[in-house]
Amino acid sequence: MQPGTDEPFDRISRRTRSLLLRAGLSTVDEVIARHRSRELQRLPGFGRQTIAEIEKFFPVRRLQQPYATVPPYVTADGSLIRELMHPAVHGNRRQSLAEATVAAGAGTLLHRHLRTEEIYHVTAGEGEMILGAESFRIGPGDTVCIAPGTPHRVSASVSGALVLLCCCSPAYAHADTELL
Repeated sequence: MQPGTDEPFDRISRRTRSLLLRAGLSTVDEVIARHRSRELQRLPGFGRQTIAEIEKFFPVRRLQQPYATVPPYVTADGSLIRELMHPAVHGNRRQSLAEATVAAGAGTLLHRHLRTEEIYHVTAGEGEMILGAESFRIGPGDTVCIAPGTPHRVSASVSGALVLLCCCSPAYAHADTELL
């Protein structure tokens, strides 16, 4: 990758970009790795201001999320979500991972995402998936890919909650959810 072609390099000051390049750091991944190892602070010219600028524009936060600290919330489609990893919160860059729980006998609203590709992986419970014009049963271990623009919904059987992992790329955004 050429320096300056990746978004964080385009947003930092000329001085900070110059310091990074002088240190041989020309990719986002290299900057992140050196920051996490605390090596940046020891390089000549990397004072508090420079480190603060890097922390502002590079996804350098710790990429680990303890499950117990993730509060659930209800999304536009009606499922209970725990956002396990999202760029807006955790500093990862291109995708999000959430755990969705649909109560026994309940279902999400039919919806689609115009930009986002989703992957659902069922971890517990059983239910039904509507994907475009298809309808099929899903259960533990099943994985479903949902292409952008495809109408979909899930419903849980009456015997128990349906729990699934949902990976979105690009990351989930409420504005990308269209209820149908």
